[in-house]
Amino acid sequence: MLNRRPDALQRLIERFENAGPASAGAASAVDDDAEATAEVRVHNAILRRRKDGIEAKVDEVLARRDPVDVLNNVLLPAMKEVGDKFGSGELILPFVLQSAEV
Repeated sequence: MLNRRPDALQRLIERFENAGPASAGAASAVDDDAEATAEVRVHNAILRRRKDGIEAKVDEVLARRDPVDVLNNVLLPAMKEVGDKFGSGELILPFVLQSAEV
C-alpha cells in the first residue's frame, strides 16, 4: 500500500503467483490445452490470467458462435469460476482483476 511505484501491483501479483504449491501446477499447465477447443482455451486463458493471444482465441470462437452465446456460455462461466475461487480463498483480488482484464 505504501509503495508508490507504477509497477507495484504487478510486482505484488508476481510475488504471490510464484509462491506456494498452487503456482507449480499453474505454471506447468499453461500450454496443456493446445489440442482443446477454442472455447476451452478462452476459458483457461481467463482462469490462468493469460491475455497473450486472447483476441485470436475469441475470434476463433466467434467464427462459429454468435457473440451473445460466447458471452453467456464461454466468458461468463469462466469469470464465475474465478469468482468461486476468490470466494473460497483460492485467489486473491489482484488475480481476479487480472482475469477480468483478460
